[in-house]
Amino acid sequence: MYRGSQGIILKKQDFRKSDSFISAYTCDFGKIEAVARGVKKSKSKLSGHLDYFSIIDLMVARGKNFNHISGAVSIKKFLNIRKNLQKINLVFYCLEITDYFIKTGKKDEKIFLLLSRLLMISDKNPHIERLKFIAHCYILKLLNILGYKPELYFCLKCRQKITPNNNFFSAQAGGIFCAKCKKNREKDVFEISNSTIKLLRVILQKDLLNLVKTKLSKNLFTETIKVIDKFINFRLDKNIKSRRFLKF
Repeated sequence: MYRGSQGIILKKQDFRKSDSFISAYTCDFGKIEAVARGVKKSKSKLSGHLDYFSIIDLMVARGKNFNHISGAVSIKKFLNIRKNLQKINLVFYCLEITDYFIKTGKKDEKIFLLLSRLLMISDKNPHIERLKFIAHCYILKLLNILGYKPELYFCLKCRQKITPNNNFFSAQAGGIFCAKCKKNREKDVFEISNSTIKLLRVILQKDLLNLVKTKLSKNLFTETIKVIDKFINFRLDKNIKSRRFLKF
């Protein structure tokens, strides 16, 4: 049985002498894993199309032990990403996070659209600090789609609506404590500003494209990255390889 869909490569691994094992997120079937036979051979018809930072038309055939990529045609290559090492590292980090959190067969068109937006923004935007912010927005929005939404409106303990000032974030608990309930909480609790709370809410509400021109002071940028980074890391049970090349 053959099936086709647009896809974005999340991970490629060597598999046997001339093959690669591909993990991709597709618009129609969610995350798929398949073997690309002979892709490392110089005459392979697939090798020029199964690239990172591209949207690809994929044809996948079901196999007894593994699915096989029987056809691939590049639709859009985001070539500017390849020209900047920091961009490459940032996007690889997002792809690795995506591959880690999403199970095979998990289908959601919002995830494919979010991935496409990430590639588009990373390709066009030359400002690395802005892309660091967008990368973290992407990951927070991805985790939200997957059901890991942080609580940003009500205290995790007393359930009262969060009011301005004296609020505290806990990555372990997954949200905000008011000052009254902060006592004797997890060690990872730290104070979070009103501006950062508002920005996190905006990130979850707006399309990724609409976040590109968000006005950020240095303090707001630093604190927002800190909150999202801690929220991500608590939910990981392994090291993300591409993280070691990044400085936030």
